[in-house]
Amino acid sequence: MSTEPVAQERDSHGSYRVEAVARACEILAAFRSASEVLHLKAVAERTKLNKVTVFRILDTLVEKRLIDRVGPRGYRSRLQPTRDQR
Repeated sequence: MSTEPVAQERDSHGSYRVEAVARACEILAAFRSASEVLHLKAVAERTKLNKVTVFRILDTLVEKRLIDRVGPRGYRSRLQPTRDQR
């Protein structure tokens, strides 16, 4: 077994960005209020992500109890959205 450290990859800005986490954050940010219910298509349109990707991430967020399923097609965030302080 090698004892050499594993090289970590940085993105073009020099950060250690994890794309799956960034996409999940984009999906959570798509909800504009805690009471807003969105369908898969609306989340995909707001985030400009592929519907299959959005579906899989939403399913994971439901499993982790960050998003609730509402009816057969709706999703609602369990997190209170934040506002930019600019």
